[in-house]
Amino acid sequence: MLSKFGVFLFLVKVSSSIILNLNLTTSGYYDVNLNFFRWLQSAPTYFIVDGTRYNLSDKSLYSNASYGGNGVDEFGFYQSMRYRYYVGKTIIDCSINTYDTGNYIVFEQRFVTGVTNSRPQSCSGDLHCYQQTTGTFPSFYIKKGQVKNLGYLNFGGSMLGNSEVKTGQWDKTTANLTDGMGGGPIAIFDESGNTVIISPLDNLMSSSFWHEDYPGGRVNFGVMGGTKSIPVNYRQRFILLASSSINKAFQDLGKALRKVSGAAPKKDFYRQNDVTLKYLGYWTDNGAYYYYNTEANKTYEQTMNDIFDYAQHEKIPYRYLQLDSWWYYKGSGNGVKEWTARPDVFPHGIESVQQYTGWPMGAHNRYWAVDNVYARQNGGKYNFLMAPLVAVPNDASFWYDFMKNATSWGLKMYEQDWLNVETLLSNDLAEDLFLGERWLTEMGNAAEFNNITIQYCMSLPRHGLMSTKIPVVTQARASEDYHVIEDQWKIGVSSMFANALGLAPSKDTFWTTTVQNGNPKYPKKQELWPALQTVVATLSMGPVGPGDMIGATNKDLLMQCCNMEGLILKPSKPATAMDIQIIKAAFPDIDGPDGQVWTSLSEIYGDKTTKFGIILAANMSKPYKLRAYQTEFPYQFYDSIVFPYNKPEAGMPFNGKSPLNLNGCTSDKLCLFYLSPIIIVGQHTIAIYGEHDKFVPMSPQRVTDVIYTEDDMVLQLVGVPSEKVIVSYLLDGVQKNVTTVFSTSGTAQISLVLGKTSHVKTGHQRPLAGPFNGFGKRGV
Repeated sequence: MLSKFGVFLFLVKVSSSIILNLNLTTSGYYDVNLNFFRWLQSAPTYFIVDGTRYNLSDKSLYSNASYGGNGVDEFGFYQSMRYRYYVGKTIIDCSINTYDTGNYIVFEQRFVTGVTNSRPQSCSGDLHCYQQTTGTFPSFYIKKGQVKNLGYLNFGGSMLGNSEVKTGQWDKTTANLTDGMGGGPIAIFDESGNTVIISPLDNLMSSSFWHEDYPGGRVNFGVMGGTKSIPVNYRQRFILLASSSINKAFQDLGKALRKVSGAAPKKDFYRQNDVTLKYLGYWTDNGAYYYYNTEANKTYEQTMNDIFDYAQHEKIPYRYLQLDSWWYYKGSGNGVKEWTARPDVFPHGIESVQQYTGWPMGAHNRYWAVDNVYARQNGGKYNFLMAPLVAVPNDASFWYDFMKNATSWGLKMYEQDWLNVETLLSNDLAEDLFLGERWLTEMGNAAEFNNITIQYCMSLPRHGLMSTKIPVVTQARASEDYHVIEDQWKIGVSSMFANALGLAPSKDTFWTTTVQNGNPKYPKKQELWPALQTVVATLSMGPVGPGDMIGATNKDLLMQCCNMEGLILKPSKPATAMDIQIIKAAFPDIDGPDGQVWTSLSEIYGDKTTKFGIILAANMSKPYKLRAYQTEFPYQFYDSIVFPYNKPEAGMPFNGKSPLNLNGCTSDKLCLFYLSPIIIVGQHTIAIYGEHDKFVPMSPQRVTDVIYTEDDMVLQLVGVPSEKVIVSYLLDGVQKNVTTVFSTSGTAQISLVLGKTSHVKTGHQRPLAGPFNGFGKRGV
């Protein structure tokens, strides 16, 4: 409503604990409040028209305000406040939409007449201009506001924004944020975890934010700064969400983006059926033993076949093979000249390895070289846009032919790497409002047509945001390459972002043993923490793909990730950094963990959903007492039992009076705990540990149902004929174990009160990657 002072007050009730509201003035200013305290103060709007910046602050940008009335969009009914801006005959409408039933506000820029020359006259195509924005709405000063302290989390750079992720205090001392083409969403939070997050909502490849006049200064949200002109009625929207939790704010952002794209159901389908996410695989990525390295005096073809023979002999159930950048032709600037197997690498072609092993393939690709054989400029038949160092496909038929050809040798997952280089070195992608989305969409459409999924690698945050519109993009690298830094396993924060976008985060390959000698590329490399690497890969819900030397795999360690056939026993949510870890990083003086503390969750669906928690703590410099409420688990865990890894007999209370003592949780001695609610059945109390020799003991890939009766609880399990499973639990405070060996039906039921197992013939079909006969070779 409009007050007599020309100020509008819009209220949005988020929950019983947090209220989001706006103060709007008719002169074009707006403040964002949480719980009636100002968090964000608007900075003056500006737009660049005919190469000149016009500002609201000096009145060179003329505006009038009006109540925009009501409307409906993807989020339901809204009230709107509209500001119309004039520069001569150029008209730009900006509006703010608030919703009665949501925790969000949508800011919109609409270029009614279009804009010519939307870059400043001083900009001659240099990268500094590309980091800016052509205008801004919204725009906020970086200062404390009216709450005691505010922190921020800013994703930026490659690996889905993990390479330049920044955390600190949101005030006049804030240093340069990662912005422009490499920038991503910004989360602003207080010491209790109350959070506001700001992100593009549509036109995800052509929107940016710019941190101007740092330290402190302001953040401007608008169209990417390299854009030369903006067409008539072009629209750019940004969403601002509020939540009582950092993790929940990102989940809400993901839901909003998926609601706009409409691609969520198909993406869920492809993610659930991606062979590289479902099953254990063998990887040759950067840091793997056979990355640009073969067995002595052997070709890659022979080495890959020997890996298969070793796995068969040791009964390691790899289900696919990943080929990295060592197999195809490189050209100018070390980009891709031709994505075809070199005869010195595969003398009989990739097809021969696929036929020998029966493994489907995941394959790596990088940026396109300017001398690639596919471009018309080089005698090919497809349209490419050329920059000095990279080329960008601009032809849907190229991608269809490219993907179709790859199916002939078993490609099931296409890894598009070096996305940051392709984007940052192409002026066309930085200047054309539509090219970036067209490039990625055409790639995705062709992959979907050929039943191929995609992993994004070295992706900028904008690529991750764009993936919400492309169903077959099922995963993204959330870490640096395996060999680069010892702590590249720290993906708890980036996994939060990936999971919100509907992507499985990948931590890259790893070794399962410490010493693997004889590799000339890594003559001194050692894996100091093989258990930690394996646990993180499993809890990520991304690929689990070791890259060990033949003869060097720790099978006992590796098999804790999966069943006998290589089906990964995953949680229902990737392990992500707890709010308290992120808050501690921004506010070092508060009480919080000095290290990595992540949580994950398994949900078993049946007559009712039963949930089981996972806590991973590592790399901690000192002990920390973790309270139940800090985990952000559902309320039933506030009075639960916590079990240390592989010690079901050591279950202990975890509730408001009994915190969990995280002590000695280093990288080489990680702490892994499992939480079970205390379940009352008849006269009994039950707390379930689960499968005691797996990293995820209550995985929905193993436990498909929890059946409640008046006086019993029954677990429905699936597995492989002859596979042995031991389930551990507490019955009335006494530790129990029940052992089952699956029959030919592949199913079993365990009565926890009676302590007995039975086998049922349900006709259950296990979802396999292809025909599978024991551990022998599989046909195509």
